[in-house]
Amino acid sequence: MEKEPAVMRTKQATMKSNLETVRTEQAAMRTEQTAMKSNLETVLTEQATMRSEQAAMKSNLETVLTKQAMMQSEQAAMKSSLTSIQDSLYRFEKALATITSTLAPTEILDLTNDISTTLSNPPSPADSNGNNKRSNLAILVDNQASFNHTLKKVKKEKDDVSRSLEALEDTVACTVCFVEKRGVLFLPCGHLVCCGECSKEVDDCPMCRKVIRKRETVFM
Repeated sequence: MEKEPAVMRTKQATMKSNLETVRTEQAAMRTEQTAMKSNLETVLTEQATMRSEQAAMKSNLETVLTKQAMMQSEQAAMKSSLTSIQDSLYRFEKALATITSTLAPTEILDLTNDISTTLSNPPSPADSNGNNKRSNLAILVDNQASFNHTLKKVKKEKDDVSRSLEALEDTVACTVCFVEKRGVLFLPCGHLVCCGECSKEVDDCPMCRKVIRKRETVFM
């Protein structure tokens, strides 16, 4: 009979030890659950941040593409305007050459003297032939002067458009080599400042010095 209480005490001690082990394991599981919950919240926060960055990158890309389309449209309009001006210039030069070829240098000088004389001493009504001749010559001189004025205006417009085209081309040239066109969009900053080759040589955006996380090829 004395052995039974000892056996019971042993069983109780074993059960107590097992209970403590279970409680320890439960506490460890609760700690792990808390850590997992914290990790999950961190992951969800990072996912939300990534989605926000992706949305910002997409917005920047759309803005760049819109500006690129506007620049291409403006460049095409300038080239069309330059072509039109060059055509007009060619026509005026051809017309001026035609008029000039009809008058010898001495005739132009005589014509100028005749016009000065006519303005100072108007011919009588009876001198109709001389009057008609002077009138026709005066028209030719006026036309030539008009052509000269128009030529200067057209040439100036041509120079203005050419300078605008050069300035526009400068805005699409790589800011590193200044030779190739810009073709790589840096993200997340959204700057389009380098060509494909030069973009491989930089880790930070040359414009804002932000770290480049992603590169997108853009065709200009």
